[in-house]
Amino acid sequence: MTREIVETLKRVLKARSMTYADLAVALRVSTPTVKRLFSQRTFTLERLEEILKVLEMDFFELARMSHGRRSVLLACRPWNISIVHALRADAGAMKRNAP
Repeated sequence: MTREIVETLKRVLKARSMTYADLAVALRVSTPTVKRLFSQRTFTLERLEEILKVLEMDFFELARMSHGRRSVLLACRPWNISIVHALRADAGAMKRNAP
């Protein structure tokens, strides 16, 4: 589970064009510290909360994303959630109406 969460955080950072250096500045730590957190997967809950705050996410959203229930590229905005639901509904309707 930890691996999936860390990989999801990496994908969110990448989707937002945010580097470890950018995250380090936001967290007020060094870039090597951020690299170490990700490589060793040694996040305290407090540090994870800080990272999620920078990414404007909550833990529940991260957990859902780490299980592949939503696209990381559409991550972290309430209006994106409704877009995803609308797209899913349209796709379902298209399947039902297909010959």
